[in-house]
Amino acid sequence: GASTITQQVARIMLLGTQSLSMKRKAKEAFLALRVEGVLSKEKILEIYLNEIYLGSGAYGIAAAAQTYFNKPLDQLDDAEAAFLAALPKSPTNYNPVRYPEAALGRRNWVLSRMVETGAITAEAAKAAQAEPLIPHTFVRPGPAPGSEWFAEEVRRELIGRYGQETTMQGGLEVHTSLDPALQLYEQNVLRQGLMAYDRSHGGWRGPVMHIADIGADTQEAEWVKALGSVAAPPGMLEQWRSGIVLDPLKGRIRWLEGSVVRRNAEEGVRGSQTGILPARDLIWARRSHPLRAGDIVMVEPQAGGKSVALMQIPQVEGAIVTMNSRTGRVMSLVGGWSFRMSQFNRATQALRQPGSSFKPFVYLVAMQQNISPSQVFDDAPVTYGAWHPSNYEKDFWGPTSLHDALRESRNLVTIRLAAHIGIKNVAAMAEDIGLVQSMPHVLPAALGAVETTVLREAAAYATLAA
Repeated sequence: GASTITQQVARIMLLGTQSLSMKRKAKEAFLALRVEGVLSKEKILEIYLNEIYLGSGAYGIAAAAQTYFNKPLDQLDDAEAAFLAALPKSPTNYNPVRYPEAALGRRNWVLSRMVETGAITAEAAKAAQAEPLIPHTFVRPGPAPGSEWFAEEVRRELIGRYGQETTMQGGLEVHTSLDPALQLYEQNVLRQGLMAYDRSHGGWRGPVMHIADIGADTQEAEWVKALGSVAAPPGMLEQWRSGIVLDPLKGRIRWLEGSVVRRNAEEGVRGSQTGILPARDLIWARRSHPLRAGDIVMVEPQAGGKSVALMQIPQVEGAIVTMNSRTGRVMSLVGGWSFRMSQFNRATQALRQPGSSFKPFVYLVAMQQNISPSQVFDDAPVTYGAWHPSNYEKDFWGPTSLHDALRESRNLVTIRLAAHIGIKNVAAMAEDIGLVQSMPHVLPAALGAVETTVLREAAAYATLAA
């Protein structure tokens, strides 16, 4: 069952299998002879050290240096380097966390062998052997904050191109055009817009839950226990807190420090604070669901820590895409309110009607047919069978230049223009520019009665900008 280092390199790089069979060993031996004939011992050892599994998810000594000591390979001391050299024999049995004594003994044996081979002096080995084996936990960096939508879309595209296995296990190195600062900024902008829309188009929808027998005189230990057991609602933002209403008339609310989104059972409760809701939030709540003592609500502490804003997760959704019009690179992409709440990407997966934002592409076709922006079309009632289109303002301008009609988004002029240039030509333009996958050859489509995504429309407008 034993293998030389060259045989292991042949298995890792060429066979890719761990099956226990005489056939595999024969292949290893044959391939090892071929490898020895074309590569030096030093090169074979280099390949081996960069590919072998060294435990804790680390492949290769450079990755192991980061995993066990959180430092690059060239910054390891003798003791740390010796520990890595001890791992190939059995990464599991010499795991420094599970088997610290075995790992320490194996490391010290390696140091003694280094003295015998002249790699280090006896004094250096003695000093290294006295050094404790204390691995530093390395946390592999996760996605940049707020980048989940972008990263997931990249993953989907990679799987579409290369398949599941190559994407997840093929060792791909992927470079993206994400601008992390812009991504965070636009995530915040979208959330602020959705909250503003939600608040202006409906009332407060009530508390997360209600706990009976909680009032202004309730002992702190009781409401802390009750509040600490409340799970964060899906979609709750990390800067929000779960609070409990103690005095509904004055809007006095007590909340626990630390994000409820991130808190787990082991972390416990680190403290609490009291804040007062502003009058506008009290009025907002009273219109639909007046506050009661014992209500569990979502709040956001304000600057200074003396007041809190009453929050709720919007029922409306949205998306944002920012694209470099010169290169076509996507700089940021936000697919909804919260990736934790829903991974459905509304920037790339939700088909929506673009409405009047489709009209410029009708006028683009007209320009390609050498129709001047100053040419006049009639802005007057028109009927196509049972369809009686009209302008949004329900008025008519009479003879109107295409320049003015586009600027003011006049429906009737746009429809007459589409009929004049041919709706088939408009559909061909929309499909060629990537705005839609397919477009019906009907005049209502000229007013945006088609389906597209935020990303597709951003790309189409980037084409105009370029």
